[in-house]
Amino acid sequence: MTGVRRIKNSISCKKKETSIEQYKKEIEKEKLKIRCEQYHKVINLNDLMKSLLESLQSHLETHTELYFPQVLSMSMDQLTTTELEKLHQRHSSLLAQVRTEKQKQSKRDSLRRWEAELEAVSKEISDSALGIEHLLRELGQIYEALEEASSQTNTLFLSLPQMAADLMISGAPIELMDGDASYVPLRWVAAVFDKVSEKLGDKRVFVLSVLGLQNSGKSTLLNAMFGLQLSLSAGRHTQGAYMQLLKVDEMLREQLGFDFMLVVDTEGLKVSELVNKAQNEENELATFVIGLGNLTLINILGKDLSEIQDILQIALHAFLRMKQWNISPRCLFVHQNTEEITDTDQSMERQRWLREILDEMTFAAAKHEQCSEVCHFSDVIKFDVKNHICYFAHLWEGSPPMAPPNPCYSHNVQELKSRILKHAKEESRGRILKISELKIRVRDLWKALVNENFIFRFKNTREVMAMNKLETVYRSWTWELRSYVLDLQNQLTNQIQKGEVKEIKRSSIENQFVEKYEAIKQELERYFLEDRDRSILSQRKGIFKDNLKNLKDDLIVEIMRKCENLINGKKIQDLFKEQKVKLEHKLLEKIRGMAKSPCRKELHDKELRDMFNKIWSENISILLPPTLASAEGPDIDIELENVLLEHFKQHRNIVNKIQYRDTKKNFLSIILNMLSPLKSSQYMGPLRKSLKKIS
Repeated sequence: MTGVRRIKNSISCKKKETSIEQYKKEIEKEKLKIRCEQYHKVINLNDLMKSLLESLQSHLETHTELYFPQVLSMSMDQLTTTELEKLHQRHSSLLAQVRTEKQKQSKRDSLRRWEAELEAVSKEISDSALGIEHLLRELGQIYEALEEASSQTNTLFLSLPQMAADLMISGAPIELMDGDASYVPLRWVAAVFDKVSEKLGDKRVFVLSVLGLQNSGKSTLLNAMFGLQLSLSAGRHTQGAYMQLLKVDEMLREQLGFDFMLVVDTEGLKVSELVNKAQNEENELATFVIGLGNLTLINILGKDLSEIQDILQIALHAFLRMKQWNISPRCLFVHQNTEEITDTDQSMERQRWLREILDEMTFAAAKHEQCSEVCHFSDVIKFDVKNHICYFAHLWEGSPPMAPPNPCYSHNVQELKSRILKHAKEESRGRILKISELKIRVRDLWKALVNENFIFRFKNTREVMAMNKLETVYRSWTWELRSYVLDLQNQLTNQIQKGEVKEIKRSSIENQFVEKYEAIKQELERYFLEDRDRSILSQRKGIFKDNLKNLKDDLIVEIMRKCENLINGKKIQDLFKEQKVKLEHKLLEKIRGMAKSPCRKELHDKELRDMFNKIWSENISILLPPTLASAEGPDIDIELENVLLEHFKQHRNIVNKIQYRDTKKNFLSIILNMLSPLKSSQYMGPLRKSLKKIS
């Protein structure tokens, strides 16, 4: 999946001087280059992939397709288990040390060293984990590489989706989202769904998504409830999201209104400081599976919501931003290792407490997204606090390994299964999609999430609001610095035009800069020390300091360039004046000589004109200044585009209009029409300052 990561890295390094259209072309070129590399590998497959494809094909013909992946998976686990156990022991030891030091709020060098080592071990674990899912993932990459190379008649291209579809129909898990790259291969998934639909018919599918922290008992629950065979090892877990197709008994189909259940299982969400995984990837995964499912089981260990609360809040932000997709997911909370409260008063108190927490975080998210009609959690994600909460007893009676299974756990599983089927039966038939419709829902939902990628960078609503406030203040600081540079530039321009400055040195510019820059830098330091959200923003302090320093360096380079151009222009003007005086004197002397000549005769108009042209052509080259390389003027459309995208980056509707505008029309007129409804100073005040910079 290096191709996906390379493209994502390229996207994160977008240059400001490039327009959206130019930038898209660059990304498409990069994608095409990567696909070409993949295609060359596909037409020269290594022995491992060749043997895998041959084995899958042969087992499909003998209808033993499910046995081969299981046997291969067990064999691969045996190869990696010993090494992974050692790495996990090392990981656990380092993790305990890091946790202890963080609790002490230590700032010792040893903490940073252990954190770096922990990150290295986490990467080594990820690199060492090799399973059947990695090989099956390559089938999707091979398919997409062949598709882009227009090999539509290639026998391998035509057979790959059928292989995956047959595995899926037989009950094997198929990867929906690659957790290593946080990427959904849309064309591959669509091709697999098409083949499943061809074989089974375009049946209705109820989608059950499952979300929970790692080691919260999520896999055990699914295995007990549906007879799945998900890995129960905490040492080796699958990343991303996998889908498994379950056939509904014929007697239940008429009652339930669907033919299959698609279980979307996800990797365990982890506490961010424990693993080397970006916050946005977990937020993206959670939002994707909640939005896709007709019902989402949110599995929680104990009563505490704190670990998953932040992820739910970011999912709320995303759903509020995607109102046009008409997504109305449902959720059901499962509290593991928690006895159900029989006391009515205590039960009502716990329900009230949970409702208040969910409503409070929803209200904060809705306020930020300017959705005044949303006040409750159930306005976004359908949830009934009385019927959508389940409590599970502990799996074991006593301490493993000698403890017997707890019969209450089995009763809880059966009760939950009955509740899920009851919700499925009550689900409106229009919301239970056919396979062809589900394929389109996956595509639309993923594209919508990619467009809203900005929001997934944050941990919760409080961090979103704190960051917005910081960026507003930071923009005022940068404008203050730019305004100072503009005044300095005007001052130097006057001095150069008057001839007071003959040469410009970087050190002199920096000396004039230092006082203003240091003052703004101190304001930045003070903000991170005194603001009430300083603990949330502390990790971003270095980024803003670097951005401010880079801005200062860029402004110095820009002012140096402009001053050098002015000085060179002044030198050329002075040379021009000097040559002009010399030429005037020379021509005057020549005219006088001709007038005093004894043999001069009366000249006709044509002869006078020819003589003038000869003298002019001989002397004009002296007067003309040397040719300068023409400086490219600024591209106003690109500058306008970048300023507006930066200013309105949180307003998706405006960003979409800017990015997908009609390039044949005048950009400025489009923008003026677009912004005409926004009359409030909240938008237009800071924007005018930004637009002045490019005027």
